[in-house]
Parts: sequence; C-alpha cells; structure tokens
Amino acid sequence: MRVLIINTAERIGGAAIAANRLMEALKNNGIKAKMLVRNKQTDQVTVVALKKSWRRIWQFTWERIVIWAANGFKRHNLFAMDIANTGTDITSLPEFRQADVIHLHWINQGMLSLKDIQRILASGKPVVWTMHDMWPFTGICHYSGECEKYTAQCHDCPLLLKPHHHDLSEKTFHKKQKLYATAPITFIACSRWLESMARRSSLLQGHTITNIPNAINTNLFKPRTKKFAREKLNLPADKKLLLFGSMKITDKRKGIDYLIEACKLLAQQEPELSQQLGVVVLGSQAEQCKSLFPFPIYPMNYVSNEKELVDIYNAVNLYVTPSLQDNLPNTIVEAMACGIPCVGFNVGGIPQMIDHLHNGYVAQYKSADDLANGICWTLTEGDYETLSSEAYRKAVTTYSEATVASQYIQIYNHITGKNCITFIIYIRRFSIITVTYNAGAVLEDTIQSVITQTYKNVEYIIVDGGSKDRTLQIIEQYKEHIHTVISELDKGLYDAMNKGIKLATGDYLCFLNAGDELHEDDTLQLMVHSITESTLPDVLYGDTAIVDEEGHFLHMRRLAPPENLNWKSFKEGMLVCHQAFFARRDLVEPYNLHYRFSSRL
Repeated sequence: MRVLIINTAERIGGAAIAANRLMEALKNNGIKAKMLVRNKQTDQVTVVALKKSWRRIWQFTWERIVIWAANGFKRHNLFAMDIANTGTDITSLPEFRQADVIHLHWINQGMLSLKDIQRILASGKPVVWTMHDMWPFTGICHYSGECEKYTAQCHDCPLLLKPHHHDLSEKTFHKKQKLYATAPITFIACSRWLESMARRSSLLQGHTITNIPNAINTNLFKPRTKKFAREKLNLPADKKLLLFGSMKITDKRKGIDYLIEACKLLAQQEPELSQQLGVVVLGSQAEQCKSLFPFPIYPMNYVSNEKELVDIYNAVNLYVTPSLQDNLPNTIVEAMACGIPCVGFNVGGIPQMIDHLHNGYVAQYKSADDLANGICWTLTEGDYETLSSEAYRKAVTTYSEATVASQYIQIYNHITGKNCITFIIYIRRFSIITVTYNAGAVLEDTIQSVITQTYKNVEYIIVDGGSKDRTLQIIEQYKEHIHTVISELDKGLYDAMNKGIKLATGDYLCFLNAGDELHEDDTLQLMVHSITESTLPDVLYGDTAIVDEEGHFLHMRRLAPPENLNWKSFKEGMLVCHQAFFARRDLVEPYNLHYRFSSRL
C-alpha cells in the first residue's frame, strides 16, 4: 500500500513533526509512505517538496493580504486564522497518482486551497485528514477559544476587528460545507478532546471521526543517565530542573506567565525547595525571561535536532506545560518517553496524556497556585521513581510507532477495501534486563549479544549498582542502543531486579546479566517465529549451555527442563536458568526482599 502524507512543512511546528514521525512509523511497519511538503528542511528521500517558485511565495502572501485587508489593515490575529484561498494543484504529481491513500495533515498558509482539496476528492482517491487543531471544522480559526459558533454556523468571528454576519468566517464556512458534501473524508483527531470538538461541528456531520495519538520513536526518545546529559549541556548537577519549551517563548497561548507566577509562589511558600530549583527555558527569545523568574534560568535556543532534544529532556527533573490551548502536545510525549513526569493544565488533550498523580500532575485551568502545587507535589511528595517509570511506560504502550501505525493501517484497510497485513499485528516486544556491578570485564559482550539481534523490537534495560570500574564508560559507548540505564546503590541483587521489572514494558522479560549472552544473533527472531497461537504463552524457555572464557562449548547445564515443563517440575530444582527464561511481564511479581533465594545447579 502507498500512502502520501501532505503537510505544509517537513520539520517546523508540532504538526510537521507528528506527520514526519507517522511517515517513519508507517515505513517501519510495511507501508510505502511518502511526504509532500512546501518547505523541506532535510535531505530525506521519501520527503518530496513542491517546486520552488515566486508563485509559492505569492500564494502565501496573497492569503495574508486578504486577511489583513478584511481586518482593517491591522496585524491583529494575522496568523491565528486561515482562509485557504490559494494553494497548489497536486493531482498531476507522480507521488499523488501512485498513492492509494491521500493523508492530509496541516495544509495551511498556501499549501492547499479549498479548491485544491476539491480536486483531490474528485480524483476518487480515499482521503484521511489528521486534525492537529480545529481549523478543518471551523470557519477560519485554528483554536476557537470560548466561541462555539462552529457548532452551527460561523459568523461574526471574534478574531476579526470588525466582525459581521457575512465576514470571512461565514464565507469560508460555507465553502467548507460544499467541499465536505462532495465526497467522504475520514477525520482523525490527535486527542479525545479534539474528537469531541469535531463531533460538535455541523461541518463534519455524516463523516467518520475518530482519534489516534501522534507517534514517537521510543528507540530514540528514552531514559538516559541524567548526570551525563547535564554534563553535556553544562547544566548544574545539584539542581532540580524544570523545563519549559515553546517555539516562541512569548506566545501567550503557551502560558509562560502562569509558570512565572507559579515559581514566584513557590519561592514564597516553599523556601527550602525553591533553593534547589532551576528552570531550563527552551525556545526562541528565551533570553528575555532571565529576569522574570525567582530561580536561576538556563536559556536554550529552539532545538530541531531530536538527539539534542533527548539530552535536554533527560537532563531535567520535570516538564511543565502551562499551555492555555493545546491538542496533544508532542513535547509531553517526548518528555514522558524519556521518563520525565509532566505538569500541565486541565485543558485540551493534556489530561488524556498526563494521568493525574500517576505519571504527573494535572492542574486546575489557569491556576498558577495549583500549577505550583503540582510542581511541589511531583518533586517532593510523590514517589518520583514511580512517576518516572509510569510516564515512560505510558509513552511506550500508547504512543510507540508500532501502536500508532497499526491503528492507521486499520483505517487505510477499511477505506481502500484492501487488507494490508503487516508484522506489527503479531509483533512481540522483549524487555531484556541486565543487572550489573563492577562487571566492566564482561559487560560489553553481553551488550553486543543484545543489540546485534536481528529481531529489533527489544527494550534493553541496564540496572547498575553504582559501579566503580569502567562499567559506566562501556554503557556510555552503547547508550544509543540502550533504552534505560540506572546507576545507583541498591539493596542487593533482587532489589536491582525489582527496579528492572518496574521499568519493563515488553510482552516478555528476561534477566541477562553481565557475562551472559544470547546464543546467536537470531535467537529472539526464532523465539518469535515459534509463537503460533493467538494467546501468548506464559513462559518461553530454552536450554543453557556452559562455555569457557573464550566462549567455547563445554557441556550443557546439569539440570535441564523436561519436554513438558510446569510448576511441579521445579520440585527438582531450578530447571531453567534465568538467561533462558522469558516470562510474560504481566505475570511477573516483584521479589520479596525479606527472603533469601538460592538455586541448585
């Protein structure tokens, strides 16, 4: 199946990032996906740009001129609305002709006009439209605020300086009515909140509306060692750091004024905590905020490089998003995937992402006081380790590429009448946990046996007991391939194992400790192929071979599992080594640290 994703920009803006990530998710799961953009920022071969010309510049400019003139030649709300009066006919492009599905995203500011969308519908190709804001189902606004005219008929738009019954919002609303009546469109909201808004619009009556979240690459966005991240970014090691980010810091919709006020309240009410706090401000014009906070400020310019973003998230303790209007912010997903709890207002899709008191804190809307409470609770009263692990778990289980891609593929199958079955439906995720302490001499072989597996849906976790040898240096060398690293003192082996269990999100987990290795590069692949039933087996297991220091086979382990292994079999001893024992994660319980365990070899 071929899918053409259409978005104005390739990398700039939340919608562009989400559309790009979806393209990669689809490609990784068997779909031939391309992306058509007006503004291309990379050399990605599957991203195709419209030909540059003065006409493209004029298309963007003309739309702004019409809005500017209609608004009394004032810049007031100039970019808060779009009328889609200009754009490009893409139906003759080879990428369009080859596509089985046309997938629209954010197509404003001169990318597609309403007439261009009409031509797409007239082609007969199935159309999916992922809504990143409210514009597809309002007259001209991207966010309606308190206005609900879109539920019946837009007119007298509050975004205009001189609204009237037949203003731009009313005219554009009627054009959309005619457009949507010509052919079915499957509308996808990125959040349940946006879906509920869309269902209220009179424009979308009779159309299919559902919600699918934005995808994220959890192999890239994942927890890393905070110490190394801070050293890399020259951030203090002794501070509890809050992160606030926005493309434009001064954008009132992002709510930085509420964060400033919340920090002032913390300085007054929590003097002990406030002495430990610092704020990382990420985005353009970040320097302007240095004098506004009562805590040390660490400004950073807007970052588009995702690897740099991963370092920033992992360097902080908390992500704060006091946004006043938002759909499903990519930033929250990114932070959660890095194991960072989040605090945000009860607005838009934010309460869908942050589970109150479970992986973060949802504050009362526009309450700086409750925002301060949320920051304080997360850093002092809540179990931070649990909040962090639950944030990570939700990101992996809800927003991973495989999860999101499978939902979109079901939509594509339905609207095309095809049955594009991909491996993601049957995929099994393994959590491999390595517990180690001062094992620098043997750890590297263990790591390599995991990261070289031909089966890639593997979550690799290393729990280190605060090693003093070169263990951490070895881990650092391979950090790009390791999802989560913990290095801290523990209460012994089983305490460390419990930490690994708590972090694991896979279908199966296995303890492969330092010095142990998976037998071959295709070991996990063969295990997956052995699962033929629709219900996952409780346990996957195999035999254990004993080798010498050079890896040469010596003999099989003395105790071996019988042909039919059950719980009674273990009366004869620990018949399966942990290295060859993969248990379903949902059946695994933490070890009771009050007992000592032993096994017979």
